[in-house]
Amino acid sequence: MSAPAPVNTLPTIFISHSSQDSEFALKVIKPLGEAGHLLTPHSSDLYSHTVAKIVKHVIRWDIFLYVLSPSYLVSEDCAQEFNAALTNNLPMIALLYKDSDTYPASYLPHQRIDFRYESRFEESFKQLVQVIAEIRAWRSPSPQPTGEALTIRLLPPNSTSPEEVPATPELARLLAKATRINKAFEEKFDLSFSSMLLAFLASDDPLSRWFARYVKDAGIAIDELLKARGIGRAIFDAIAARPLDETELSTLDRPRRRTESANNLVQAAREIALGLPVDTRHLMGAYIYRPAGHEKDLEGLRFNREAWSNAFLGQIQKLHPQKLEGWKDLHRSIFKTEPSPVEEIEGPSTHIASDMWTLNDTLGYRAYAH
Repeated sequence: MSAPAPVNTLPTIFISHSSQDSEFALKVIKPLGEAGHLLTPHSSDLYSHTVAKIVKHVIRWDIFLYVLSPSYLVSEDCAQEFNAALTNNLPMIALLYKDSDTYPASYLPHQRIDFRYESRFEESFKQLVQVIAEIRAWRSPSPQPTGEALTIRLLPPNSTSPEEVPATPELARLLAKATRINKAFEEKFDLSFSSMLLAFLASDDPLSRWFARYVKDAGIAIDELLKARGIGRAIFDAIAARPLDETELSTLDRPRRRTESANNLVQAAREIALGLPVDTRHLMGAYIYRPAGHEKDLEGLRFNREAWSNAFLGQIQKLHPQKLEGWKDLHRSIFKTEPSPVEEIEGPSTHIASDMWTLNDTLGYRAYAH
């Protein structure tokens, strides 16, 4: 009897690029294939130029890479692919290929790799592989014996005895990002109200990716928060863009010192979790529904908490539909209003196409474990 085929654990990746950048795209794909990924045959026209079909194909993938260049911005097909990935919360990685002073902010996520200098291609490629590995890590089941949960340790203010908190790997990684961000503010604490909020903009779990878009669309004054904490936007973007390194990933459960505000938020998140491992949704829920006396601070940043809650419920419907009614009840208890209607949202397809396709401006590959 032959041995069973290995289980595919590698993320599938869609690569979007303009036809003018095909040579560079192939240069990126080749070492990915040499690293163990099975590259797919190129096909020039396997679907018609309709938005619906483009969306259907794009959302089948785990990660969306796009070669960002001036020619990418003027390609209608690339724009449709980009918007399909953006609206369906796919992890997105920009490969900066050519200089431009006109890149819209929406095309420059925190996850971006600079490939503009040919002499640094190998260094840039290693960074790309590291980012893909980080995305794969949070998508994969936790190796902890408790299943998906792990135990994080948090030091309350003025205490040397850490509190053990069951948490999801996504939250543990977000708190590691928050710790890195907080180091730019101060040395005394690892976690604060500001750093945990900013960590949602630097993390790559589905809820954080949605939040980054929400902040832009709602006109939230993040730059004012950064200014109040004494760091510039460029510094924050650099901190946010750098993937968690091996040391950070191997010490997710290390004790973290938290301010009084952070302590109150974590406690509120635990109460909202109702005995479940605390997740990013519970921490964001604490900001929305029980912000530890920081209501005026959020208002000063132009957060409308009720509107934020309604948008957040849309994501709960998409990511955790079985929990939606409980979150709606929390909305009612805090804001004394009915939540806005939440439309049925069809999440990204879990089907992975066996045939591979491109439309002149695209080239996909499917990843297999070996």
